[in-house]
Amino acid sequence: MARRTKTLLPISDTLLKPSVIEPSEVTKRLSHYRQQSKKYYDRTAKPLPNLQKGDVVRVTDIKGKYMKKGTVISETSYPRSYMVNINGRNYRRNRRHLLKVKEEPDSEHEYDTIVEPINQEEIIVEQTNWQETIVEPSQVTDHQDDHERQHGLPRSRFGRVIKPPDRLNL
Repeated sequence: MARRTKTLLPISDTLLKPSVIEPSEVTKRLSHYRQQSKKYYDRTAKPLPNLQKGDVVRVTDIKGKYMKKGTVISETSYPRSYMVNINGRNYRRNRRHLLKVKEEPDSEHEYDTIVEPINQEEIIVEQTNWQETIVEPSQVTDHQDDHERQHGLPRSRFGRVIKPPDRLNL
């Protein structure tokens, strides 16, 4: 793997001879490339500000949009990670997925709300008798059919008139 591949272009014989690179030299070059990448990345990168308990944040969804509103509960032991309460449920999210907003927190799901467990004796189960109703197709009225009867023109579900094609009408 250390020599150049065969080609039809003229090339020096010395370039076709394999040469082995020392493993220490390879690691030096790799670390040099990593340091260069880090240097250029750190030119524009900046750390995000820390969040406090009670801050209102928006959390990203799968597509990367800030959709769900939540409240920061606490910082976790993991780096740049926070516990966030969203609609009464707690989630651990990385700081880059949280956007601090100037909105009011949801009143029913504030960060200091304590949820008490429910005793099994307090739960009352209601039983409902479901009745099956069979509807005949003749009983179903469709607005499209009514419109066709009134105006004589078939219409799409969006209200456009459906015209048959004019081809082969000699």
